[in-house]
Amino acid sequence: VELTPAGPGRRWRTPGINPSYLSDDDLRTLLAREVAPHWAGAKALHFYGAGCAAAAPRARLETALRAALPGLEALSIEHD
Repeated sequence: VELTPAGPGRRWRTPGINPSYLSDDDLRTLLAREVAPHWAGAKALHFYGAGCAAAAPRARLETALRAALPGLEALSIEHD
């Protein structure tokens, strides 16, 4: 995950965030616990991970990320 608040990008690893294996509730819980507390003011997020190749899981992840970080202006989700 690379989040860019008001400064240069920063990278860190999270527990597996794979929308193909996590329910919507699990996605929201994980993002609220692992991402939102540290990056509440983020304006851009570039997510790269497994389970994001197909449109449906990518859309579910996007919904969960936008809920966890409502201030996002730019969001990209790519698969590995």
